[in-house]
Amino acid sequence: MKGTSPNSASMNRLRLLAGAAMVAAAFAPAIAFAQDAEAGLGEIVVTAEKRETTVQKTPIAMSVLDASALQRNGVASLLDLSTLAPGLNFAQNSVNTIITIRGVSSRDTTEIGDPAVSISTDGFYYQRPFGFNDTMYDLERIEVLRGPQGTLYGRNATGGAINVITAKPTKEFGGNASVGIGDYNLMTAEAAVNIPLSDAIQTRASFFLRKRDGYRTNNYAGNDGDDADTVSARLQVKLTPTERLSLLLSGQITSIGGIGPAFYGVLFNGPVNNAVRPDIDRKGSVMGSPRQSLDGTNKSIQLTLDYDLDFATFTYLGGYRNQKYRQVRDLDGVLKSDAYFLPSEDARDWQHEVRLTSNGNGPFKWQAGAFYFHEKNSTETYFSTFQSTVSPGQALARFAFIYPSVIARSKAVFGQASYEVIPGLQLEAGVRYSDDFKSRRGYANTTGTAYTGVGNVPTDVHASSSKVTTHFAANYQVTPSNLLYVKRDTGYKAGGFSDVQNIGNVPYGPENITSYEIGAKNRFFDNRLQLNLSAYTYNYKDQQISQFNNGFTAIYNAGKSRIRGVEVEVVAKPVPGMQFDGSVAYMDAKFKDFLVSNVQYAGNRPPSSPKWQLGGGLQYDLDTGMGRITPRVQTHYETESYLAFTNYGRERQQGFSRTDIMLTYTAPDERWSLQGYIRNIENEIVITSAGASGLFGAYTYQLAPPRTYGGRLTFNF
Repeated sequence: MKGTSPNSASMNRLRLLAGAAMVAAAFAPAIAFAQDAEAGLGEIVVTAEKRETTVQKTPIAMSVLDASALQRNGVASLLDLSTLAPGLNFAQNSVNTIITIRGVSSRDTTEIGDPAVSISTDGFYYQRPFGFNDTMYDLERIEVLRGPQGTLYGRNATGGAINVITAKPTKEFGGNASVGIGDYNLMTAEAAVNIPLSDAIQTRASFFLRKRDGYRTNNYAGNDGDDADTVSARLQVKLTPTERLSLLLSGQITSIGGIGPAFYGVLFNGPVNNAVRPDIDRKGSVMGSPRQSLDGTNKSIQLTLDYDLDFATFTYLGGYRNQKYRQVRDLDGVLKSDAYFLPSEDARDWQHEVRLTSNGNGPFKWQAGAFYFHEKNSTETYFSTFQSTVSPGQALARFAFIYPSVIARSKAVFGQASYEVIPGLQLEAGVRYSDDFKSRRGYANTTGTAYTGVGNVPTDVHASSSKVTTHFAANYQVTPSNLLYVKRDTGYKAGGFSDVQNIGNVPYGPENITSYEIGAKNRFFDNRLQLNLSAYTYNYKDQQISQFNNGFTAIYNAGKSRIRGVEVEVVAKPVPGMQFDGSVAYMDAKFKDFLVSNVQYAGNRPPSSPKWQLGGGLQYDLDTGMGRITPRVQTHYETESYLAFTNYGRERQQGFSRTDIMLTYTAPDERWSLQGYIRNIENEIVITSAGASGLFGAYTYQLAPPRTYGGRLTFNF
């Protein structure tokens, strides 16, 4: 999208990456000579298997960032993780976040859609993608699990899982506060305070604010889209009335406002599938409706109870979440058109999980549990369109889709056990039975002469499915620092029905995935070098593929898909004060059999499935005697990918690189720090959504943030 040709740009990027690789290789000889210089890499405790283990002893391909790494890497939202974890991609559909892991995703963000990656905060599952980013403050860590996690996570974990773990109350008084500023009039504020009331009662309160002008100038209305206006607060109370019993009660409320996402509109002539996407305006100009706005509120309350039964620990996790939003947005991205879209949702979730987890360090470990999820959603969606292209001189129809009762219900029982047959060799097996149900009642109303059908069209549809998913693995701890594992997992995502009226709410079937994976987790040179590798192959049947078109979402089942790949993650401390982290992900993903409207898409790549992803970061702690200065540079490169299964030219994201730099000063007593940053130095244009409308004669795009800069001051007490 720059002035250089794609081939020239790609060669320049590859030269940069090759140079970075040579620099990294130059560090290797130093590793052996720095063994007595400083402590090696520390251990991070995770709960990826719903019991406490360390990252390097957990046989799952995973990337974990603790609190210090999140701050060091400038992670402010889930989208920032895409440059830090191999095989991970993010896209958008208006206000909704779409997550892809190893080519597995779901772009159906409607009221009857399901994500393909399980997102949870402290074990509490998110169904609606509107709320994915509202917990990204005051965190202990984030765990990104790659590959199907169907046995323990179950619901919608065919691609993997992302666990967001918040900081918990402790028995010591303390806290932190930070303020930040940046371009586009960015202003952020964050604070957390831990107050122990007694040995048995501790509390923690945290707050987050983020306001920013929009990245994109609306040429018509003069207001800027892609802005930020978020305020959130969280309160946690931990009770330990006895040594055996622990309770954690957490409540959170988040308000999200502003203009909302902006859409680029690119007009086309002729059939959509013959179009070639032109460069998008680098000035950030966007055409849209002056009516655009966003108003959302997320509320949640959850309880976690743990009781020690000696032989096992009983855990109960339950809670309620209410997510509301109302939006007015441009539909086609074309100057002064009257095409706009007014969606609103009021979703209420109830979920409960009970587990028994064995205690002790014996050779036999097990856990068993049950899960229940119920969501009731009420939605209203209105469309207004501009002058008809099919019937000149007449206005296109106004639409109204009113669904006061949309139900999603899921029940499951599960169990997993492992046994150490000889020292170091562990065999593991798990099973889960899931039963899912969806229904939608309401009506659609259309008026006007450019469409057939006038008046209310009642809708009363439902779909149900069930499945047994399994997990089998063998893990061998070769040495205390080296783990080998091989496993087979199956995953499942429930079927449903599309919201496209002209296909009559035809149901689509569940999708099923079988994964085979082999991996190794290693530490060398007294924990100064960490090298993790994994190789996988997926056999996918009836993969659910979403396509957003003309303001509607259609779901199709791809008959067969194949995904296979290799991932490498490296962390090294070659010399005192220096840390290098890097990753390489190779993925070969394609449809083997995918017939839509008598068109065969076999050979096409699934959305957001680049063949190569490369990432690297380098930082150095320089002790000046008056504090510590830490410069860090991190970069990410990926090859081309597509935003839709059709793989048309206008849906293509060409290969790109994104580089960030940070400079942090930390006071000698570590009571305060000051960080400055520049993100996306290249000012790359990265497309996060591409939708075609043959009706409106336009493509609409959403884009990732452009180059930004800013600073943050943090105090600890």
